[in-house]
Amino acid sequence: MATFETKAKGELSIFTEGIWRHHHQEQNLMLIPDGTFNVVVINHEALIDNEPVGRGVYFIPVLTRAVMISSDQPIYGLRLKIFSLHNLIQCNNIDVRQTRDVFKISIAQQLSDYVFNGTKDAEHLSECDRVLENLNYELLHKNYQVNPSLRDRVNYILDRKGNIQIQEMCREFEISRQGLHKSFKNSLGVGPKELSSIWRLNHYLWRLQHEDNFTSCAFDAGFYDQVHCIKEFQSKLGLSPRKFTYLNITSVPYIHSTIEKRFTNFYDPD
Repeated sequence: MATFETKAKGELSIFTEGIWRHHHQEQNLMLIPDGTFNVVVINHEALIDNEPVGRGVYFIPVLTRAVMISSDQPIYGLRLKIFSLHNLIQCNNIDVRQTRDVFKISIAQQLSDYVFNGTKDAEHLSECDRVLENLNYELLHKNYQVNPSLRDRVNYILDRKGNIQIQEMCREFEISRQGLHKSFKNSLGVGPKELSSIWRLNHYLWRLQHEDNFTSCAFDAGFYDQVHCIKEFQSKLGLSPRKFTYLNITSVPYIHSTIEKRFTNFYDPD
């Protein structure tokens, strides 16, 4: 596997799934819609969806389509739980309306020097763990208080792997559809229905790791039929499920690994 991660520790584990490192120089890093967002450290020139970017710390939003990152040098990142976006927005003056786009985060020069010097020549993930953990802390600016209602609503969808009915969710949390949608959009940049479709698609990918019957996996994940599944899959990943299964990209095993960990509560705080 060309992408490695360390599980976030301590109080960061409430907000962050993992610290990761991608070091394969010949293949792209593929980020798919998975109900998380990333902060990526690029120490040299790279390409994000074939657009050149310079050295910097980049915000990769809660994705609704696959994004490809390529560089001839290692790339480092933090993968954060979706409800943490509320904390990061508040602390860094990020406009939630921009969360559809990849953009460079402005950080203090001292922190910038610390991050780039600490990751520049690192040979192993463990060497830059502390650097990336400190970046994680600084991005949250000690705002370590979780919004409990937002977290509960997000986890309601995650626990059901995206297979939900919005009306039932509204009854569960005693909130109107409009109120639920507004709370998600204002804090996360995506609506509850959109997030549920992302995690349902992830569940489908997870099922395909254990069974090779595409139709059966689609039904198990809550799709009406295989046509519905393929259409949604292609809209978010840009190719069919069968083509994704045979995709020769080194980050694909890592994608499957993180989905399985997420659905088996590996990333929940101890």
